[in-house]
Amino acid sequence: MNVEYHNDAADKLDGYKDLDDDLLEAYDKAIDKLWEDSRELFLRSTFLRPPGSYVVEVFVPGRSTDDHYYFFWVEEPGNVAFIRAVATTKTKIV
Repeated sequence: MNVEYHNDAADKLDGYKDLDDDLLEAYDKAIDKLWEDSRELFLRSTFLRPPGSYVVEVFVPGRSTDDHYYFFWVEEPGNVAFIRAVATTKTKIV
């Protein structure tokens, strides 16, 4: 599956390169599963509207379970996973 990013999502991930290597690695591992066209349930277990939209919780090993990280993606024509947002529980999504 091809993976594309909304500019804001790409910027957020780029920002983690300098600030939080562990978090960036956790996101990369989950997003790599989309590239591999994995059918792992965690990628598609939380459905949103419109149909074909999903939220994936990202876990950082050794980090508190109070810290929650997510990315929101939608399946688009042409076998594309479009990542619309990267967020934490503290992120306001508009």
